[in-house]
Amino acid sequence: MLHNNYCRYYYNNKSDQIIRKNLYDKWAPHFNSDIKNVKTFKKESLHSCELIYDRLREYTPILNLFFSGGMDSECMLRCFNELKIPVNPVVIVHYYIPNSEESRNAFNVCNELKIKPTIFNLNFHEIYSMGKFHELGIKYQTARLGMLELLYVLEKINEPSVLADDIQLVYRSSDRNLLSKVDSNYLEWLYELREDEDGVFYRFEELTGIPLISDFFRYTPESWAAMLLTDNVKDIVFNDRGKASALTTKNTMMSKEFGTRNREKTNVFLCRPHINLRDKLKNELQQELNPSQVIRIEYTKLLGLLGIVDAL
Repeated sequence: MLHNNYCRYYYNNKSDQIIRKNLYDKWAPHFNSDIKNVKTFKKESLHSCELIYDRLREYTPILNLFFSGGMDSECMLRCFNELKIPVNPVVIVHYYIPNSEESRNAFNVCNELKIKPTIFNLNFHEIYSMGKFHELGIKYQTARLGMLELLYVLEKINEPSVLADDIQLVYRSSDRNLLSKVDSNYLEWLYELREDEDGVFYRFEELTGIPLISDFFRYTPESWAAMLLTDNVKDIVFNDRGKASALTTKNTMMSKEFGTRNREKTNVFLCRPHINLRDKLKNELQQELNPSQVIRIEYTKLLGLLGIVDAL
């Protein structure tokens, strides 16, 4: 039985290649699992907590949990708290949106559970002006502002940490059309997984040697399977009109079994200062991470490279 590590990511099907070497390298997941005796979603989530603590307690007796205040991270924190596993919630507060709904919820939950969080107040433009985002982007190969933020804090903590992964189970038929209730054979439905799409956290662990768990909700094959094999999966997926719901199975189960509140997410990266910085970073880093096949060069510089500048 494999706990965690049943899904690894490589380029070009080479187990030793975690860094992209050229524009044509292909990124793909590799599964290796033996799933049996699947329990309920709640029991599997609590079991994941126990396994995670067993793995990381030799490095740190108090686990660092990234706590955004969203549904996923709240559920994760409540799981560890229910088992009385000592944790340190890491809350990031953004300079331009210090009172986002997630931040308020994070502090409210910490107060409710009587847990003192570690707070990072981040000013993205200040970090950018120091060149830190550019350094992290090249080191871990990502131009995504959300990932750069997490990498910045991870390096500051410099200890093993746990993140709640962002899983989206999009129910579609095999021909990729949206499902309706007439598609009764749900065992043939196609699930799309969107989490750490460019392998940033995997590279962080490999390059720094610091253990990092970024897949709490699928830490074991059973925890993922519990979401897919629940008895009332069809009732969870479809709304009253018989169309596939926008809510994921995971969100519905968290609300039902852990009492997390289903709410709209405040996207802090869509405020104007963050959008401008995000676009600037993307333009700067994409060119280095994914070089363009079209080279633009000034006329006089081209003449110099050709050795004929003196001819003018």
